[in-house]
Amino acid sequence: MRSPRGGRRGTSARAAKGGTSEIRAWAKDNGFEVSDRGRIPAGVLEAYEAAN
Repeated sequence: MRSPRGGRRGTSARAAKGGTSEIRAWAKDNGFEVSDRGRIPAGVLEAYEAAN
């Protein structure tokens, strides 16, 4: 289901298992480029969720 803003529900880092800092650390350890601030790309979240 889409939210009123056009995005998908449940794809935020908060919806993922773990917090944003944990996801960023995992992503960096696994070769993904992520910034220290801002939105975590959906592809990174999907890979994190699949691995955990």
